[in-house]
Amino acid sequence: QSFTDSRLALQAYISAETPFDLIIADINMPGMDGIKLATEALALRKVPVILYTGFLDPAQQHKIEALKHKIILNKPIMPDEMIKSVRRSMHEFYTGKDMADGRKVDK
Repeated sequence: QSFTDSRLALQAYISAETPFDLIIADINMPGMDGIKLATEALALRKVPVILYTGFLDPAQQHKIEALKHKIILNKPIMPDEMIKSVRRSMHEFYTGKDMADGRKVDK
């Protein structure tokens, strides 16, 4: 599913009959930012998260550090970079192992 309003995205996440496999969100969204969306979603159910942004300030960086299961991408994002990030995120979350070297990842 795709949303332009992060509050609607969170509502859909909460009420989904089938749990979401992954969240991809822009950090700077109107209403609720992507960090808050990810934080609230992860408080309900663990899921891998990819956040992307064109600008990240120190306060946002501090909030992101508290999140687990996340990948941060900087705009502009090339399609192959997004695909690799989705694969890596899903692999590490669902296997518990780093794709690059096979070491265990903190869940």
